[in-house]
Amino acid sequence: MFWNLKRSGKLEKLKGLIIGGFKLKPDDPGEEFGKTLQDIVFEKVSEYSYPVCFDFPVGHQKNNYALKCGALHTLGVHLNECRLTES
Repeated sequence: MFWNLKRSGKLEKLKGLIIGGFKLKPDDPGEEFGKTLQDIVFEKVSEYSYPVCFDFPVGHQKNNYALKCGALHTLGVHLNECRLTES
């Protein structure tokens, strides 16, 4: 999926990237790609300088907080913390 986002130009104009919680389960035990989710994402966005946040509590998971589309936000990514605040 990240190749599709990269090739279609969707990753070029971002100011930041938020990745929700993922549990990667291969369909076939021999099909694990040999990479973590972070490896896959960073490989596709390495040429860009925006912050990338992982395990944010959004998406198809128990902790699923709403994000306001169209609202201005500030994303802070630090070693052990990601913070998204509405501007």
